[in-house]
Amino acid sequence: MRERWVVVKAEQNALGPNRRYVLTEGLGGSPRARYQFYCGRGESENRIKEMKAGVSIDRLSCMEFASNKVRLALYALAYVLLQRLRRLARGTELGNAQVERLRARVVKIAARVKESLRRVQVELASSCPSQALYRGLCRRVGIVPG
Repeated sequence: MRERWVVVKAEQNALGPNRRYVLTEGLGGSPRARYQFYCGRGESENRIKEMKAGVSIDRLSCMEFASNKVRLALYALAYVLLQRLRRLARGTELGNAQVERLRARVVKIAARVKESLRRVQVELASSCPSQALYRGLCRRVGIVPG
């Protein structure tokens, strides 16, 4: 039999009791440090799950390795851009949104795009529920909404 540690975090919040247990092995330090280590690990796993669900980063079904490598790079770039968008949206209804929700509310939306030599104009429908959000995000980026 080998020695293991069980770290228990018990708290009471507005939703009721909240108990968490972490079984650790081979880590030194205080129980708080061990718990914090596993919380950080869980947060990393949440980001991986978010990438799989929101950007479909696990869809690498090409026959060629190089093609899958390019797809993975594009998925990673899309995720980074969505993270930047989430940072821009702080203080709005999408400030803490998951990647899937950001895509649905900001990226996957019908619009008319007009290009000229000097600018690109994006026209939303007059009944678009996200107009105020778009205007605010445009101002934060430095684009003057028209």
